[in-house]
Amino acid sequence: MIPTWVDSGRLILNAGDCGRLARVFAKAARGEQIVIGALGGSITEGAGASDGRKWSDIVADWFRAKFPQSRIEARNAGIGATGSLLGALRISRDLGDSLDFVTIDFCVNDKPGDSCEETMEGCVRQLLEARDEPAVALVGFVTCDGRSVQNRHLAVARHYGLPFLSVKECIWPAMESGAAQWGDWSDDNVHPHKRGHEIAGELVSGWLDGRLADWKNGRLGDGTAAVPEKRVFGDSFENGRIFRPVDCASHCDGFSVATVGGRWAGALVAEMPDAKVRFEVDGTVVTLVHWRQMGPNGRVRVSIDGREVAVLEGWFDATWGGYAHATTVWRGSGGRHAVDVEVLSDCAKEAAGHRFSICAIGVSGPAFHKEKQSNGTDGNS
Repeated sequence: MIPTWVDSGRLILNAGDCGRLARVFAKAARGEQIVIGALGGSITEGAGASDGRKWSDIVADWFRAKFPQSRIEARNAGIGATGSLLGALRISRDLGDSLDFVTIDFCVNDKPGDSCEETMEGCVRQLLEARDEPAVALVGFVTCDGRSVQNRHLAVARHYGLPFLSVKECIWPAMESGAAQWGDWSDDNVHPHKRGHEIAGELVSGWLDGRLADWKNGRLGDGTAAVPEKRVFGDSFENGRIFRPVDCASHCDGFSVATVGGRWAGALVAEMPDAKVRFEVDGTVVTLVHWRQMGPNGRVRVSIDGREVAVLEGWFDATWGGYAHATTVWRGSGGRHAVDVEVLSDCAKEAAGHRFSICAIGVSGPAFHKEKQSNGTDGNS
């Protein structure tokens, strides 16, 4: 039961074209397998859900209850403290194919100063143009101070005719008016607690109830609407792929192979200044993913084809732990590029160390050569 202070009538910021859901419902009604995907940050991953039952699990359970004759597979691709940039690179790896319905949640992970419209567009186009043409819906959450980039993501949803479901709009007015307290939703400054996850899952499930009723009454369409050819923000983050550093390093001196953060297998880690590694990649956009955490973590210089393009910081001033930080270090011509990473002798004064952990290398763009990823060599364990 959704609490009275939650205004569920404010959920739908953009109704969108839900025709693709008609095909999902019809497939489930025939008893075929349905694959439900959830792409996002720590909220989608389930942070704050003390019983481990995250909001996306509740959505998957809605499908199981409505279509008991169908086997429902849920794929959760949430990674804490990561945004739509990394999301656009890892869709193929983390969600796979044969998808039927996918939610995307990055409104509290993307930042006001980044290019989140373009990276979100990269996520959206990859899913809409996937072979199985899944239905896609965007979902928006909020932090304790009301922060969310939902209006920027909303522009993408409107261009592509996608539903945008704003949990923020349902809960935040009550916080502002005093009808509810942040503690009614969360035990920290971002993540819904057990009841918060239940509320979010019930809100999205309620929206699905409405779309199922539309389908039964022939009002949902047939899902034949074409994906707009025009990009509204850009095409630099289409065709995203992510690779383990150990698999694309052509030269390595002072780095060793490790698993970082319990998730990033095949990472490369250095402990001392002057350690160097070179990666050979094909793409028009190159993104380096590295680990940031309070501790003895240093800095590196990144050069592309012999030209310095970035200095990346491994030290992080928060105490809650570490995270994989994605930085786009190259946007330019396609073809093969040499990416050189060198550990510097200077570091943050608080760091007292030079450790640097490279978690992944990402490539994307409209013209980059889609290298076939062999099983077991391009993902995390």
